[in-house]
Amino acid sequence: FLRAEKGFLLDGVNGKIQAEQRESARDPGASAVRFTVATEGEPRKPLREGLVLSLIFRIRPEATANTKVALRFQELSAATVDEPPRPVEPLTGTPGSVEVLSPESVPYVACFFFSH
Repeated sequence: FLRAEKGFLLDGVNGKIQAEQRESARDPGASAVRFTVATEGEPRKPLREGLVLSLIFRIRPEATANTKVALRFQELSAATVDEPPRPVEPLTGTPGSVEVLSPESVPYVACFFFSH
């Protein structure tokens, strides 16, 4: 993991992100990254559904094509913009993955709606 970058949805709500990487307490040799996403300003605006942030990873040049690394979400929480904040429940996360593609499999242009 290198960094997290704000998605376009955060621009309209004065959103901020913070990412903190540490070694995983549950899985030796793995990393854990804690993300905090918040809106600021008055009036506070809720997040809409969509791309909130992008994760940027470094893939070594010698990485084997078709390697897939699982991304798991743990300890999810969200709160409303009310005063005092109320927890958003139920809240679910969908596991993802980072996949190493061979150079001939990489799309020419990445597009929000599809790949060319």
